Amino acid sequence: MNFKEFLTSKLTIASIIFVIIYQIIMSIVYIPGYQHVTDHVDRTKVALVNQDHSSQGKKIAQGIKTGIEKQHQSPTVKKYGDVDQATKDLRNKKNLMVIKIPANTTKKIMQGERIPLKFITNPYDDETSLRIASEVQSAVVNSLNTELARAGNIQVITKMLLQTQGKQLIQEKMQQVAAQNPSVVANQQARVATQQQITQQVTQGIEKQAEKYVQSNPVQPKTDHISKKGSANLAIIIGVMLISLGCFISVMSAAILMFSQFENALLKGSSRLQAFLMYEGAFVIISVVGPIIGLLIFKQLVHASTAVFFQMYLQNVLMTFISVQFVSLFTFLLGRIGILINLPLALVQTLVSGAIMPVQLLPAPYQFFYYILPLPNSYQANISILSGVNLDKIPGYDFKLIMMGIIVAGLTLIVIYTRKFHNKINENVS
Repeated sequence: MNFKEFLTSKLTIASIIFVIIYQIIMSIVYIPGYQHVTDHVDRTKVALVNQDHSSQGKKIAQGIKTGIEKQHQSPTVKKYGDVDQATKDLRNKKNLMVIKIPANTTKKIMQGERIPLKFITNPYDDETSLRIASEVQSAVVNSLNTELARAGNIQVITKMLLQTQGKQLIQEKMQQVAAQNPSVVANQQARVATQQQITQQVTQGIEKQAEKYVQSNPVQPKTDHISKKGSANLAIIIGVMLISLGCFISVMSAAILMFSQFENALLKGSSRLQAFLMYEGAFVIISVVGPIIGLLIFKQLVHASTAVFFQMYLQNVLMTFISVQFVSLFTFLLGRIGILINLPLALVQTLVSGAIMPVQLLPAPYQFFYYILPLPNSYQANISILSGVNLDKIPGYDFKLIMMGIIVAGLTLIVIYTRKFHNKINENVS
């Protein structure tokens, strides 16, 4: 065989086509998803709880809301009356963070004290939400520092200067007026009017003087986390997603090999149901063995506890077996080229998992995959184990995974009983 014959063979041409198809798949899956996210940040929400019901407190709350929403590509601000409800929605990923204005904010401003503005966040949230929340927090603190430094501290310093210097200045100016025009002092009404005018002039002068002593950063931000297990870093958030994704990808190649074994069982006289049950039984063993090493490495890298390791291990055993049902459906339907369907399903799950961005920022087709593919539920269960947040929802995530597996396994059985299999082992499905 010469190079021309090698290059024009069916397998070489098929390889070239596969490379082109995978490049197209990568572009179609990722670029629209990320582009859509940057254009729809306003679909996310920030919770605002104002416990200072004075006119100044309401003004500050409105200023925060307006300041956030007027920025290009910024979240929407939703006002809450109850901080517990706002925090509950944060746990359920209905908002990115909670901003709490304390009840004594106005009083502290007038007393020249620092304002303990509270930000409540979920340190195990997706990477995009954490970034947006961090940007919002910085913008709010900087804006309030500028505004309150003028609106609050100028009033405080003016009041202090009036107490220490104002009375003496007013008295001196009244004495000057009395010396120049004694009739003003003799007339009570004229004396009161003159004193009010002098007081106003002195106050205006002291306000200008107070601006030189303004406190530059009156806001003292305080961040609380809803997780009791500290903060996560990007390695943990993305790592948990990759562990779950690994369960799906690892069985893609295994399904192709086991499909050949299924055909072999048929050739040796097994019924279709017997061959399928043996196929599933082999994957039960694979699901139990497969996640161990990867999770042990993850445990060492992120310093997870042994209890967390065992919980995540059981979760990923389930994820691996449910992933088998998904990849098997298209493998039995299309044979070995079923990977052309399974690979895009693996790729799209990286976007809809909940580790990179909120699902509400994604286009509608991606949100559809969020509800029918296993990775989002597996990721949410694993991140709950790590963070300690929403542990009560893990049974719900697992129930959805099990129902998905049952439905897809049923569809696979229908395919097995309705399609024809080739008579030769390992022959490509046409």
